[in-house]
Amino acid sequence: QNYRHLIFQDAKAKTRLYESSKTGQFTVFGFKIQHESTVYALEDWRNLEIKYWLKRPGAMKHFSGFWRMVALRKSETLIIFYHEAEPAFP
Repeated sequence: QNYRHLIFQDAKAKTRLYESSKTGQFTVFGFKIQHESTVYALEDWRNLEIKYWLKRPGAMKHFSGFWRMVALRKSETLIIFYHEAEPAFP
């Protein structure tokens, strides 16, 4: 079941830490594999960044990354996305 729970908030630092669970699906050699992953996500609004990492290994051995927003002009923003994932195959 997908969920998102606030764990901690620091109003002065403008950060929030969430625990988020999502169901995902990927295909390997024509086989569809569905998995559930729970991650921690740290929102940092001073730096316009969200970092996330795996709570505990399961279907995924490693799962982390970030989203970063870079203001370019008044009405223009660049979003940088980086993701690492390693499935836990036997």
